[in-house]
Amino acid sequence: MLKKYEKQIFTAIIVVLLSAVLAGALVYFNVIDKVPTDDLSQDDGSNDTHTNPTDPDLKVGNKVGNLAPTYEMRNVFGSGTTNIEDLRGQVVVINFWGTWCGPCKAELPYFDQLATEYDGSVKVIAVHTSLTAPEAPDYLTTYYPNTKMLTTYDDENVETSVDKYYKQLGGRDTYPMTIIVDKNGVITHKIVKSIHGYDELKGYAEEALAK
Repeated sequence: MLKKYEKQIFTAIIVVLLSAVLAGALVYFNVIDKVPTDDLSQDDGSNDTHTNPTDPDLKVGNKVGNLAPTYEMRNVFGSGTTNIEDLRGQVVVINFWGTWCGPCKAELPYFDQLATEYDGSVKVIAVHTSLTAPEAPDYLTTYYPNTKMLTTYDDENVETSVDKYYKQLGGRDTYPMTIIVDKNGVITHKIVKSIHGYDELKGYAEEALAK
């Protein structure tokens, strides 16, 4: 049989455990369960297609179905800038890459081919990360001297160490990343992985063109 003081200790333990469970439930239902869904899925890596690109209530964001944020990207060649807002009416394919990234360089020919084959209806923007940016002009001149891709730079964010436009479009630490935007400026695909073959990339572009 439990002695009196042992019963008191046992009772105290039960009370503490029940209090902890109650506190946890209050935190969940009043804090965690109230976090907006958008905050929980900001970078879901989805490449699903958007089915309603004419929705007038679309908001700017980095998920499939959002209006893509715009940004003045510095051109690799020349002193001008490129902004997807100026390309409305065409499908825009934004590829984030870098000369330091092997998978990025391996898939870049697919984007070059897409820019040529769909010139006039699809605009490809190859956005070079701020990392190793000085290498971009020589690399592009050597391997893509006659490309129809628009080649731009992203801007470094020294506070977060994540490039600015890359972050706006949901990037965190994975390269390459590709965002496809339809003629209305709506994100139709978000591909946070390498693209394996031209047919895969062409398929995404065709789906966006059909919107």
